[in-house]
Amino acid sequence: MRKHLLKTVIVSIAAVSVFSFALTSIPKASSDTKLYQYGNQLLSDINYVKDLSKTKPHAIVFGVNKEGLFDYKIINSRNIPVYDQSANTLKTVELGSDFKITWFRDTSDTSNPCDDVGDPVHWIDQEGTPRCANWGKGKSRLIITNTKTNEKLKLEI
Repeated sequence: MRKHLLKTVIVSIAAVSVFSFALTSIPKASSDTKLYQYGNQLLSDINYVKDLSKTKPHAIVFGVNKEGLFDYKIINSRNIPVYDQSANTLKTVELGSDFKITWFRDTSDTSNPCDDVGDPVHWIDQEGTPRCANWGKGKSRLIITNTKTNEKLKLEI
């Protein structure tokens, strides 16, 4: 009788442990899935901007909206490379409250570097080359971060 009771207790504890581990893993897995969904969406939108830019330069603008959420917009402008009221927003993508985007420019091209490494406007010219507001060259390094798990996804334009 005692052996049967002991086996039942051990099996019950093991089952509860496995179940509780599975429950704690589900939120992290779903957050990380969302991180990769945002990354895939951004890569798709970068390719979309490159296609649009074959006829006229377009840009991706990174920022924080009035609700405090990170977002990005796909724009074109009559006053290239100026991002102002004349810019036409073609698409806006808003990230969830647990995600942020950070960016910086590679300024290693000394022949025509970007003058502002933190510029949120990332132009793509007709050859597919990333450009800054001063029309200098500079690849953009983007990091999407899940602020709950601190997992990061790194991309480059």
